[in-house]
Amino acid sequence: MADLKIGTKVKDRYTLKEFKGSGSFGEVWLAHDEVLDTDVAIKIYISLDPRGVEEFKSEYITTQGISHPNLLTTTYFDVWEQRPYLVMKYCAKGASTTQAGKMDEYDLWQFIHDVAAGLRHLHNMPEPIIHQDIKPDNILVDDNNRYLITDFGISKKIRSTMRKQSKRAVGAGATAYMGPERFEADPSPVKASDIWSLGVSIYELATGELPFSGLGGGMQKNGAEMPSLDNKWSKDLNMVMQSCLAKETWDRPTAQQLEEYSEAILKGQPATVTWKAPSAKLEAATPEEVVEQVESGYVAEYEDETHSNTKRIWFAIAGIIAAIVILILIWPSGNKDEEIIIPEDTVEAIDTVAVEVVETVPSDIPEVQPTKKEETPATPVAKKEESKPTVKEEPKTDNNATLLKTALANGDYQQVQKLANQGYAAAYGPLAKYYLNNHDYKTAEMYAKKAKAAGFSDGSAVIQTLENLGYYD
Repeated sequence: MADLKIGTKVKDRYTLKEFKGSGSFGEVWLAHDEVLDTDVAIKIYISLDPRGVEEFKSEYITTQGISHPNLLTTTYFDVWEQRPYLVMKYCAKGASTTQAGKMDEYDLWQFIHDVAAGLRHLHNMPEPIIHQDIKPDNILVDDNNRYLITDFGISKKIRSTMRKQSKRAVGAGATAYMGPERFEADPSPVKASDIWSLGVSIYELATGELPFSGLGGGMQKNGAEMPSLDNKWSKDLNMVMQSCLAKETWDRPTAQQLEEYSEAILKGQPATVTWKAPSAKLEAATPEEVVEQVESGYVAEYEDETHSNTKRIWFAIAGIIAAIVILILIWPSGNKDEEIIIPEDTVEAIDTVAVEVVETVPSDIPEVQPTKKEETPATPVAKKEESKPTVKEEPKTDNNATLLKTALANGDYQQVQKLANQGYAAAYGPLAKYYLNNHDYKTAEMYAKKAKAAGFSDGSAVIQTLENLGYYD
């Protein structure tokens, strides 16, 4: 096998002029096409045996006909000395990695938009293509300052073949761009894996450094904190970057959502978050900022129950403040002999508010009104002459609902599974989410369908998440 060097002629047509870079399985060169008398980029892969060459040809066929402004498509494919090679348009400005730490915010939004647009096209194809290696080195810049995704269409199967037949060690650089799900015992790339890699690329281009010390999602999987951009960058950009780096695949935005959001930013139009934004934004904000974010649509939640719980907490706080004001107003002004009379409805209101704030009700099941217990009346501070109104007894609490509520609060999913096995429909949704969270997608799908059939919205939500993850592709 001939060594690649300046002046080497490939297939008696492409003369190598300048080495541009190398990856795990090949080298990229600037070459001159002697037939068309023009410069091109040529990527020459490692030498493969006949079976490997045939696999590579099959991979190339799957990418034929793909056309998009943000994809650098191959113009020619052939094999030279058992080495597959691809010919592409030459981008003189090179890879976007040369701009790391030097970009302004507008250019970074353009990068996000173009990469998201290219990924959206790949992910939405009849047979979706997951890139698996999104990083600045694989995003080139053309003469019109558009960002183009290259090196797509190489499947896990052919990567494995090249890895086995390569005599060189596979470079560890790609590890920095691999999401936490890629570190499972049996990892399977999904569309959201490309989004996590995009999040790393955003951070790298903004700061010139790699997040998670360059160790990728393995660090995040073991509890590493979410990286954050400094005040040089907008809150919107930081939010998008952190959304892409969400630990759970279903919490990340899709390529289409990112494309639409970044396009609105670039056009100076209102941008609406249509995915689950990082919760850290709310936790770090002041009450005034929380209200402003919710009203402006900055933070979008999947479940209506989340909105209800947030509002309930604020109403509870307001109720406590109001109760304190009432107590101050009725407190005696200095006469020690004067009896204190606290209206019973005020006491009940304070108790109700306290229960609302302390008790967290899982949003997976309908709220159940607790049974009011009989209490031994305390000695009144001052007796009222009027008779108490008759209190109407509330209906008894559904025992299964109470068991489910307690099990979810304690994380006891064995009890949730038991309730589901008994046919208690309200347990299907929480159980589907549990299996989804543990990457048991088949079981998650089964319970999600049961929940949907029983009329619970969380079943539809899990099915939609599975679809976004590429489970049905």
